[in-house]
Amino acid sequence: MGILSCTLSAQDIHWGSSHTHKNSEYISRLIAEDADGIYVLRRGAQRRGSPAAIVEHYSPDMKLQYSRRVKEIEKNNVFFQDFFEYNNKLFITFTQYRPKEQKHILFYQEVDKHTGELVGQGLSLATSTSKSRNLQGKFDYAPSPDSSKAVIFFSEAPDTRNLTLGADAASNRFTVKVLDDKFEKVWREKVTLPYDENLYEHRQIEVDNDGNVYILAKIYDNRIRNRVRGKANYKYKIIALREGEERKEYDLYLEDKFITDITFRLDRRTNDIVCSGFYSERNSQGFKGAFFLAIDKETKEVSRANTKAFSVDFMSNFMRERRAERGGEVYDFNMRDIVLRTDGGAVLIAEQFFVTTNTQRDFNTGQLYYNYQYNYNDIIAVNINPDGTIEWSTFIPKWQRSTNPMYSSFSQAVVSDKIYFVFNERISRRGNVMLATVNADGTVDMKDLFRNRESGVIIRPMVCRQVSENEMIIYGEWGRRYKFGRIGF
Repeated sequence: MGILSCTLSAQDIHWGSSHTHKNSEYISRLIAEDADGIYVLRRGAQRRGSPAAIVEHYSPDMKLQYSRRVKEIEKNNVFFQDFFEYNNKLFITFTQYRPKEQKHILFYQEVDKHTGELVGQGLSLATSTSKSRNLQGKFDYAPSPDSSKAVIFFSEAPDTRNLTLGADAASNRFTVKVLDDKFEKVWREKVTLPYDENLYEHRQIEVDNDGNVYILAKIYDNRIRNRVRGKANYKYKIIALREGEERKEYDLYLEDKFITDITFRLDRRTNDIVCSGFYSERNSQGFKGAFFLAIDKETKEVSRANTKAFSVDFMSNFMRERRAERGGEVYDFNMRDIVLRTDGGAVLIAEQFFVTTNTQRDFNTGQLYYNYQYNYNDIIAVNINPDGTIEWSTFIPKWQRSTNPMYSSFSQAVVSDKIYFVFNERISRRGNVMLATVNADGTVDMKDLFRNRESGVIIRPMVCRQVSENEMIIYGEWGRRYKFGRIGF
């Protein structure tokens, strides 16, 4: 485990000017940054379709340049899907439902960076059959590592007549469309997988620089239950799709162990599919250790593999030492990222997250009221060597409990051989914003960056984003007041 030290920060934080939200509007995501400033997605009150989409541009010194409501997608039966940057251009995707044809059509359109206006007409990407305007399949998007390709995933809407409780919204029937660096079609395929749509779960999609698509899926053996007779009732697969070729499937499993969480990346240096995550020896919720699998894309052979149980010393950070010595497991940690090392290794990043519910009854009416508490706690970092062995594992102590998750979790920046984490010490204007630095040897330095009270806002870590090699844009708000800032590393 890492060694933790705490110091005061001498780091400069540069805040921009303060702005005021309009009623029922909020900043959703920071989309992109270039020499002209930053581009932001704002969401507004819902009208006919999905909540309003508003494109905003702020100058490098954080002054608002324009705020443009995308009225073209506020029509009846039109639903916003995503807003993203690809090769220095901004794109918006949306679906339009055509009731006579009983289908959703997925469109994309470029957004002019200088004005926020939509360019030209919406161009069709894919279609999905559906008997209801409100029933859609799943949309997913990913660029290749070198941004020469992009992939669009759009599934059929599930059949609600046969849909099992807990089944994923993504059907086993979907379209993938690979686009080039100008967002023009390279190839397209409509896919039907030989799995019951009630037992198929779409988890992740990636595309490599050659335009080959890889999908991570979780597939249940029978009813949607994680274990049957003490054994795992599911398996993970990576489904590979290549133009003009039969699909390949890579089985991901660990003998006598549950894979409790998993993610993958395409390593262009080794031509491997790098999969990593956590495993349990008991069930599908806890974890005992980490695993690493590297699969050759061509041969489907596992070229590197390893599992490693966490030490008693490390597990004692989350439970009593006696329980750790008896093989106790940790629960409710979710994978947040996998950072590929330049030598073929990887760093796993996970965060403890769970929701607790408090129930109250109105004694006059008998009606029940539910109060949800969102818990975002410790961060774990696990450094894995190229051969799959664990070099070190460490944790960043964090405790966040709130009825509003907007101010919780963390943002991260990878700079050279260090990983920086920025988060609220507690969800309060009186709390500090912390900077945790994980060094190359697994040691952790903790610093107070600033107090929320001094900035006049509370940061929203899930909006903050690393925008260059050594800089992060941060964002904070309180009430209707908000502003952006910069941290240099």
